[in-house]
Amino acid sequence: MPLAPTDHDTLHALAALNDIRLAETDMPLLALHFGLLGQHAANVLSFALHEELDAAPEFRP
Repeated sequence: MPLAPTDHDTLHALAALNDIRLAETDMPLLALHFGLLGQHAANVLSFALHEELDAAPEFRP
């Protein structure tokens, strides 16, 4: 379960720790993150395109 800090200083400390972790592993994490986002976007667009084609009578077999 994610932490839910309410103290302002705690939030800043967690943000700084996250920045350090990201800097240590910079490219692999970012590449994975954007790669997964790109794959998700491609899946959504593909699904939407198939829905449109299925609904269009001129494209039905």
